[in-house]
Amino acid sequence: MLLALGPPEGDLVAAAEKSCRSSVATYTVRLGWIFGRQGRSEAIDVLLQEPYCVFGAGYVPFEALTGRLDGLISQYMLIENYSAADWLSALPDCQS
Repeated sequence: MLLALGPPEGDLVAAAEKSCRSSVATYTVRLGWIFGRQGRSEAIDVLLQEPYCVFGAGYVPFEALTGRLDGLISQYMLIENYSAADWLSALPDCQS
């Protein structure tokens, strides 16, 4: 969802409570439910603030991200979230 829709606007929890539509907020909160069942509900707090960090968890093979990651980095740059853009830019270096 993050790769398809780009960076979310505002508070993800509040956005998920307002709508059941497919969105980054909805899927982040749902991932939190899974984390809660696994006894690691605190892990979702990071993703609610920095959803792009999900790409560092290895759920999606890095090879599947490479063609789309530049677009997401560009979107973060446009909204001036340079810490997200820098983090995502460093991601390929971490995969080697």
